[in-house]
Formats: sequence, C-alpha cells, structure tokens
Amino acid sequence: MEKDTQRTRHCLIIEDEVQTRFAFRMTLEKMNYNVIEAEDALEAYGMIHRYLQEGPVLDFILLDLYLPSMSGMELIDRLQSDDIRIPLLITSGFLTAAVRKKLAQRHQQYILSKPFRPKELIELVNEMIQPIEGGEDVS
Repeated sequence: MEKDTQRTRHCLIIEDEVQTRFAFRMTLEKMNYNVIEAEDALEAYGMIHRYLQEGPVLDFILLDLYLPSMSGMELIDRLQSDDIRIPLLITSGFLTAAVRKKLAQRHQQYILSKPFRPKELIELVNEMIQPIEGGEDVS
C-alpha cells in the first residue's frame, strides 16, 4: 500500500501590480500551490522571517525587482546576508544586461520576463523545484 507523502506547497508572491499578482496567483493555484501575497519587499521581508519561525515552509518566492519601499535586489541582498536559502524566481518587465549581470552575481538563475505566458511560469517553477523535490543528492 502506497502512502501519500505529498505535502502542501507554499509560495510567496512579492509583486506590487494587482493584475500581475492575480495572474501569478491563478497559475500557481492551478499547480496546487497555496499562495501568499505581499505588495512590497519590506512587508515580505517580515513575512519571510515569520514563516521561517512559525511556518508554513515556503517552497519558493516569486519576486518582482521593482517594488516600492525596497527593491527586489535589496531584498535578495538581505536574504543572502541573513543566510536564508529559499529559492527565488525573479520577475521584471525591465531586464537589461546590467540587471541580468547583477542577478548572476547574486547567483539568481530563475528569471521570468514580464509580460509572461502561464506556460513559461509553470516550466520555470517545475525546473526550479525539481532539484529540491528530487530527494537525496546523487553526486
């Protein structure tokens, strides 16, 4: 008899544009994610610390780079400084070569340009969580 070992997945969307946040939410909920939302990086920073202490476990964070109060890049720096290792999926409608270089320097490889198609988001999320759910490291 096989046991159902799947747990509920959780993600945090950090996006200030309501319509974009809604589009992300709809796609991720179809993937069976429990979606938590924040409109700005400062609010999200507090939420992330709270979830680390109290739960739920965040499988990944979807982060817009251009946000009010604190930029997505600043949030990346704070999370890295705090040694928080939740996978990030970076989104932006303004991804210049300089921005991509800064992201690469911060070891951010999962990037989604806006506007996006739901299929692109699904593929990136699956690619990003596959190593996490793959179990033991087989090196």
